[in-house]
Amino acid sequence: MKVVPCISIHFNSSKFFAMKNLLNHHDLNELIDRLQTLTPENRRKWGKMSIQEVLPHMTDPLWVAIGQKTARIHKSIFYNSFLGKMIALYLPWPKGATTAPEFLPGTGGTAYTTFDQDRQALIDALQHFARHGMEQDYHPNPVFGKLSRKAWARLMWRHTDHHLRQFGA
Repeated sequence: MKVVPCISIHFNSSKFFAMKNLLNHHDLNELIDRLQTLTPENRRKWGKMSIQEVLPHMTDPLWVAIGQKTARIHKSIFYNSFLGKMIALYLPWPKGATTAPEFLPGTGGTAYTTFDQDRQALIDALQHFARHGMEQDYHPNPVFGKLSRKAWARLMWRHTDHHLRQFGA
């Protein structure tokens, strides 16, 4: 009998769930504390968005997840694919990547109001997102398709963390 090597992909769920995500109260509060350190004077380290633009940009995907805002489905090789989800959840994100118009303030995304109002709106959306995920599933992601609650929570933690680091928080 000939033995044929097989490639096995093992998903370690305990390791995944230990990764930072918005359903973990400690991780959520850590992000909120970092948000509180931002000021209108924070300057970006990369990308094109200003601090005023990035606050609504971080808020909009949270509302899409819970169905309070709609976004066009961006079908690509990543939509509903294992590869797309692994990139979104595990691999380093590129700096200055293109953003969907639905998430750009003024071109489909929520318009900027004031720094304090937009920062508070983001905090409220983060908290609402976490409460929602404790009780029910999220809507499909416009880029990655159907995600579990934990995957959505990990993705939104990474998105928020990415932009906080962009502005030095």
